[in-house]
Amino acid sequence: NVSDLWLMVKQMTDVLLVPAKDTLKSRTSVEIQMAFVRQALSFLENRYRNFTMGTVFGNLHQAQLGGVPGTYQLVRSFLNIKLPGPLPGMQDGEIEGQPVWAVIYYCLRCGDLNAAMQVVNRAQHQLGDFKSWFQEYMNSPDKRLSPTSENKLRLHYRRALRNSADPYKRAVYCLIGKCDVNDNHGEVADKTDDYLWLKLNQVCFDDDGSSSPQDRLTLPQLQKQLLEDYGMMLHPYFNPEHVSLISDVSFFSEGNQCARL
Repeated sequence: NVSDLWLMVKQMTDVLLVPAKDTLKSRTSVEIQMAFVRQALSFLENRYRNFTMGTVFGNLHQAQLGGVPGTYQLVRSFLNIKLPGPLPGMQDGEIEGQPVWAVIYYCLRCGDLNAAMQVVNRAQHQLGDFKSWFQEYMNSPDKRLSPTSENKLRLHYRRALRNSADPYKRAVYCLIGKCDVNDNHGEVADKTDDYLWLKLNQVCFDDDGSSSPQDRLTLPQLQKQLLEDYGMMLHPYFNPEHVSLISDVSFFSEGNQCARL
């Protein structure tokens, strides 16, 4: 609706622009691009959290909301609705009856890294080296692993997870390690907002050129996909019944196209 549209525009324009002689150069600087991406991610995460809350409070009996208020309990209750029964292929066990990687993914989708860390801590004995990688990711100002950790995570992903039947585990690893950028993760990112959120999380600004093409996504590459490859048409795997007008507008504005105005 219109109010959602203006809320998005307000957030996307809430970026400090420093006066400069070359306005275009200033607005396309790495610092400004990173700021736009942060704002876009924040908007998408806040909206998803609101959607999650609306789903839970609209289905309280099925959601079984309880415990200490917070993102973790919200996500657990949301999954009682979204994943009411066991799913094949889920790995590394469950937490309070829900697949551990699904809980981690949706905590991240709501923008709450601390809630995701809470889950990782409770399931750490099942997750191998992931806890140390996720701690490093959380503590990084630009949400990027060191080259050493990133290479280790990507190697583990290629050897053990690329063909995993757990779509949530694959999505979390690709998000944290910014890898396998050609995988659209349609099993979990089945809406435009989800796709855009995942891809913006994979964008690299300081890549030294050592990453292989399948592990490297720059903002110009993502912009080209959104504008030239998709245009005003949605990607074929999106269900048009699940896409709103605000999603179409977000597709372009949050891709930092507004930085060029």
